[in-house]
Order: sequence, then C-alpha cells, then structure tokens
Amino acid sequence: MRIFVCISILSILGLITRAQEINVRNGIITFAETSKDFGTISEGDTISYVYHFTNTGTDTLRIIQVKTTCQCTSKEYTTAPVPPGGKGYVKVVFVSKDKYGLQRKVISVFSNASNSPVNLMLSCIVQKKQP
Repeated sequence: MRIFVCISILSILGLITRAQEINVRNGIITFAETSKDFGTISEGDTISYVYHFTNTGTDTLRIIQVKTTCQCTSKEYTTAPVPPGGKGYVKVVFVSKDKYGLQRKVISVFSNASNSPVNLMLSCIVQKKQP
C-alpha cells in the first residue's frame, strides 16, 4: 500500500512539473496597447485601427481565432505562425452606420499563448448626422 501511495505522489508531481514546463514554452502575446478611443465620430463613418503585438514567449505563437461583438466590426489578423520575438497585428474596422451614442466593441483574440484570450477594446461616441 505504501508503494502505491509513493508511486501515486511521484506521478502527480511529475505531471505538475510537466505542466509547468509546457506553460513555460508557450508563446505569450503582448500587445503594445489593448484599447483605442476615437472620441466623437459621425453616424456612417468608418474607423479602423491596427493593434500590434509581439510574441514575448519562448515558443511559436499562433492566433487561432479573433471574435468581435457585432457584425459592424470586422477584423483582419496575422495568420502565419509568429516565432519568439516576432511581431504581428490585429486590424479592426468599425462601421458606424445605424449606430448612435457610446460604442464599445470588444475584440477577443484566441491563440495558443499562455495568456489567451486577450480582449482588445475599440470605443467612440457616434453622433447622428444632421439632415
């Protein structure tokens, strides 16, 4: 019975150590900034912004998916693997047609990074066009 307990404890410790090793080797996605406020814009305006990131981890980074909170926001992003120290981007385009008031759009970036997902924010105040 003692042998079984010792083997079980050693197995668990081995799994914990292995999980820590895997986590250390993951990419880490580090954005230069995670939010952009465009201030006041007019209804119908289109605004865009490019969020730049660096892989500050020790393993190759891959963006798996980028999700936006509504169809008024489109995205484009680096699809190639990003090596350690490499750079990439997420470009966001917001179309303010039929939108009014304060707009906050969240862009969720899912990757194989240890800090995934990362949420980016784009905000503005949309004023109605004067007739």
